[in-house]
Amino acid sequence: MRKTAKVFDVVTKCNDMIARSSDEEARKVLCTLIESVLHDADAYAGFGNSHWLDEGHVNWRCAGAVQEDIPQFQGSEYDRTYFVDSRLK
Repeated sequence: MRKTAKVFDVVTKCNDMIARSSDEEARKVLCTLIESVLHDADAYAGFGNSHWLDEGHVNWRCAGAVQEDIPQFQGSEYDRTYFVDSRLK
């Protein structure tokens, strides 16, 4: 039996796995997988740093919103949420 997975569903599942994982190497592998799938499907729409999106930006603003300080509020490099081109939703 042959079945084709929907790119949006695969990315959603991988985003959830990244969010639940505390293993940086596992996150890195998932990010590589997602980027590969999205680029192959011509559906890459970028990513956001999950910690930054959840609370980092608020903490940064409370600390004075100095541009050079952003990296210390972003969190882990591979704590990401990937976006999918709207054509695939």
